[in-house]
Amino acid sequence: MFSSIKVKDFALVEEVSIDLGRGLNIISGQTGAGKSILIGALSMVLGERVGREIVRKGKEFCEVAASFRQDILTGELSDFLKERDIDSSQLLLRRRFYARGRSSCYINDIHVTLKTLKSLGDMLVDIHSQNQHQALLNKKVQRELLDRYISAENLVGKVKKIWDKYKILEKEKKNKEDEHRQIKEEIDRLRYELKEIDAAELYPEIDEDTDRDYAVLNNAERLFSASSRAYNLFYERERSILEQISEISEEIEELKEIDGELSPVYEILQNMEYEIEAVSDGLRSYKENISYSSSKFEEVSEKKDLLNSLKRKYGGDIKSVIEYRDKIKNKLSDFDTCDEKLEDINNKLKKVKDELQKKSNELTGKRKKGSNKLSDKTGYNLGKLGMSDAEFKIELIPTEPGPTGSEEVVFKIKTNPGESLMELKKIASGGETSRVMLAVKSALAAADSIPILIFDEIDTGIGATIGSRVAVEIKKLSGYHQIIVVTHMPQIAAKADRHFKITKGKKGKRTVTDIKKISSGERVGEIARLLGGKDDEISRKKARELINNQEKKAV
Repeated sequence: MFSSIKVKDFALVEEVSIDLGRGLNIISGQTGAGKSILIGALSMVLGERVGREIVRKGKEFCEVAASFRQDILTGELSDFLKERDIDSSQLLLRRRFYARGRSSCYINDIHVTLKTLKSLGDMLVDIHSQNQHQALLNKKVQRELLDRYISAENLVGKVKKIWDKYKILEKEKKNKEDEHRQIKEEIDRLRYELKEIDAAELYPEIDEDTDRDYAVLNNAERLFSASSRAYNLFYERERSILEQISEISEEIEELKEIDGELSPVYEILQNMEYEIEAVSDGLRSYKENISYSSSKFEEVSEKKDLLNSLKRKYGGDIKSVIEYRDKIKNKLSDFDTCDEKLEDINNKLKKVKDELQKKSNELTGKRKKGSNKLSDKTGYNLGKLGMSDAEFKIELIPTEPGPTGSEEVVFKIKTNPGESLMELKKIASGGETSRVMLAVKSALAAADSIPILIFDEIDTGIGATIGSRVAVEIKKLSGYHQIIVVTHMPQIAAKADRHFKITKGKKGKRTVTDIKKISSGERVGEIARLLGGKDDEISRKKARELINNQEKKAV
């Protein structure tokens, strides 16, 4: 619950600070005094969007701070703070809004985003103004109210989670089908390209090997002649190199017996003989294996041309061509297994859809039971609010399973006998919508987890008799929630646990709006004014009677 609210340089407010209490907090004031300014300030600190005009003229920024009682910090609220590493032993919201249009938001003096501030604000406070009454006409709001009544938020969250999973699988299926269709359109081309590349029997060194084969065949005659000459020089002709080395070796063999210093020279000559014999054998084998074939040369030339063509078409070098071939194989493999993958996705989709249907059916069951109870309670409350001829019903219209279940939740009402039930938005007036909202909130009171309710002129469009009944229901609600009500009706004001008065006056040359808690005597005067527009003895007597009657009823 709110503990205190501080407002600075907001609209006509220069600086005010008020302490709110448990139960029913009433705000009243003369027309034009700015009774709803405090509601606007609260909306700002709770994360609602505001315009630059709210900054008091001549000021750089406005600021609103709201502190809350510690007993509010349990369950979901405590978890919300802990998840964001924010101290959960206290709760202070603060927001500064600059005339230039930007704002700074804080929770317990930790800087947070506006979205985070609003998320927390939505958990803390439910504001009902004339615009919020209109929100009751929205089917989404109607569904959320029913789900809040039956405590189905967690179940709705599970349905939404399954739905999200289903949509991801649907998208995956579509992507796979699109990919399959795309590959199918180019599959003939891919198979032709794969056949063309595979025919070349590529391996990483094929380019170098083919170039060497081409060079050898193109220079076969020259290679044969040169290797033959070399072989003759080393081995075959008279006085060949091998023969001369052998003669020298024999001479040195005799000399080394005389002088051992020549032994190393002899060894070198011996090695030379062995190496020359090896070279000669290699040359003989090489020249004997050289053969020129025009058909072979043509074959290698064609292979060289093929490799160059493949490089031009598929990558620039053999490595790139091989990589492209592997990519084609993978694509074709994906295509071959696509039916299996699609079948797998379809099986998963069916499983998730069945799970979605099961959870949605569970939610539908809870909604059916809860809608009957909430309809009866709301109808009963409407009778107490002067709409005794009204009939209220919550209808569940079946739909395909979706993120919020398998039905649309529609509030229907008939306000006069003999009429048909119709959607609330089609027949309810502003005053009736306000009372329906109050009737629903009264029915929700014990189940509603939001601790603070704010009603901004909920009495719009209703008379004194109905106002008394509305006052009773609001007072009952204040037993479950901290209630803040902006009102001009004395019957509602007389129910206050704390009463605040808004005034507007001059401070120097500037208009200033102020708000302060009023004493018992001041309260009599304010309710007297609300009763008849005058603060005279007759009105004050009626005001005291009204307050005393309300206090007796409370006892």
